[in-house]
Amino acid sequence: PQSDLCFTFQVTNPHGQVVRDPTYQSLHSQQENPSSTITVHDHITIDNPEIWTSASPLMYQVDLILTSCQDLSTELDRVSVHHGIRKIHFDPNFGFFLNDQRYKIRGFCDHDTFAVVGMAVPDRINLFRVSFFKE
Repeated sequence: PQSDLCFTFQVTNPHGQVVRDPTYQSLHSQQENPSSTITVHDHITIDNPEIWTSASPLMYQVDLILTSCQDLSTELDRVSVHHGIRKIHFDPNFGFFLNDQRYKIRGFCDHDTFAVVGMAVPDRINLFRVSFFKE
């Protein structure tokens, strides 16, 4: 039997205010298997978003709300995820940028340099490696 389901994405800012009102879209699905998976896509634009940083990890809540198209006020299901909005890019000459601020990425090649312990490298050895590179 054919079932008319509607869905929307509702976005709430870090202060609990809805910044994207629900706009319902229809899903025309064949419900032969009630446990079947349906993938939905939407493009969400947030005007003047509050940017996530490590010093201020502001998170938005995105809710996918599923209803019957005949009664949009009755929620059938809801899935919520938290998401931080940030700008990331790499420049071939200047490196990595997060929210238009340059960060140096440092690391080390972690191949079998401590042969005695094999691939299961204890945390104290990794701490030693990191402290060595900080000097």
